[in-house]
Amino acid sequence: MFWPRRHCSPIALDIDDQSVGAVQLHRTGSGWRVGAACAFARLEHDGLASPEAARIREILTRQGFEGDACIVCGADSAITCSPVEVPPNAAPEAVSAIAHAEIARSMERLPNTIESTAWALPPASRRAPQSQGAMRTVLAAACPHEPCEALLGPIEQAGLEPIAFEPRAAALARALTESRPDAGVHAAAWIGWESLSIVVTYAQSLVYARSAPHGALGRLHDGVRAELHVPAHLADRLLGGITLDRAEQGASDKPVDAAHKQTHRLLVKHLGFICDEIEESVSYALHRYPDSGEAMISLCGPGARLRGVDSFATERLGLRSDRLTPADWLECDEALQERLMDPALSVAAGLCAGWLNGGGS
Repeated sequence: MFWPRRHCSPIALDIDDQSVGAVQLHRTGSGWRVGAACAFARLEHDGLASPEAARIREILTRQGFEGDACIVCGADSAITCSPVEVPPNAAPEAVSAIAHAEIARSMERLPNTIESTAWALPPASRRAPQSQGAMRTVLAAACPHEPCEALLGPIEQAGLEPIAFEPRAAALARALTESRPDAGVHAAAWIGWESLSIVVTYAQSLVYARSAPHGALGRLHDGVRAELHVPAHLADRLLGGITLDRAEQGASDKPVDAAHKQTHRLLVKHLGFICDEIEESVSYALHRYPDSGEAMISLCGPGARLRGVDSFATERLGLRSDRLTPADWLECDEALQERLMDPALSVAAGLCAGWLNGGGS
């Protein structure tokens, strides 16, 4: 394995059904800065075959990424996240064993057929309902071996060397806590092609995670193609031509045709579903931590590129909403600044944060 550890991080690699995001940090005299970053479309959308993995490797090399060590994000469809109750005074080793066994049982899998991890949740607020001698809650995440091997195998064949495999929820939570360092309730919604992923943090800890395939950008894209009978590239153009920001809408003097009206209706309906999912997730955290104050929403992923999505969420939810991008908290040279404004790179940046926080040097 070639990994120029002294001056760069492993390559943080986020691969979903339609796109790839990658970020790598380089060491400078003042610390760590982004040395390479890119997001690009995949050619194949059904699994990861060796030719596609080789293409990804070639693009990374052309874009200035160094070494072959990488950290890979697991697909939402392969990851199960669930709260698990453990005895209040259990040792860390016992907590890991209990969480592993319980999440394997909930997945109806043998414990030796999955990989898992678990996070301790912050103590519930004193005003939250609690019972005497209550069990402690941890958040567990697990992935069966089969989807891990299906993703990592072609990556290894392409000459990359995965050194870690992480759930998207963990990477997304790290990006959120790095960019929003206060201790309140924050929710991040990753609007990806294959799934909608929502994480909620409180006191800089991941406290809730869920995945909703029906909220995926791919479902909206398919709906536009089916209802308007248009090919994929025209569906992209229609969605890209719509803004949900009322100020932008009022300033535009372009005529609106029937296709744009239909696309706007489908987009509003889809984002309404996403906001409902976010609201349910935030409500859970506010119930558990009622002293946390007002929640904040951050949107990221390919779907957060749509114009005005943050304004729509603010209006729909009544909560302050914005876009989450690596530029919010990572430093880089001016040449990379525009790339880091891409919300689709947030998970890859979160993978880098996990490496740094784990003692990367």
